Amino acid sequence: MLYYPLHLKEIIFKNELIWINPGLKHNFIWENNCFEKIRYLINQILYNYSITNEEINYIISTINKKPNIIKNIYLTPEQMMELIEKNESLSFEILLIICKTSLNE
Repeated sequence: MLYYPLHLKEIIFKNELIWINPGLKHNFIWENNCFEKIRYLINQILYNYSITNEEINYIISTINKKPNIIKNIYLTPEQMMELIEKNESLSFEILLIICKTSLNE
C-alpha cells in the first residue's frame, strides 16, 4: 500500500474525481477478437467443417464494415482458391470487397 502525504492525497483525488462518473456505463470492445473469430470461421470452411448461415452473414457484415480485416486475417491466394471451391458466395463477397478497397487506395 502506498502512503502519500495528506496534501498530495487531496490533489491526486481531486483531479481524479473530475473524470470519474459512476453513472456512466462503458462498453469495451476487444477488436482482435473480431479478427480471430473471422479467421476461425474461414478455417472451418477450408477444413470442410460446416458453418451456419448466421456465421457466414457475420463474416460478410464484419468485412463490409471493416474492409481492412481481410489483410489482417492473412488469407493466402491458395486459401482463396479453396474458399471459392467450398463457399462461392462468401468468396465472391470477399473478392468484391478486395476490389473496392484496392480501388480506394
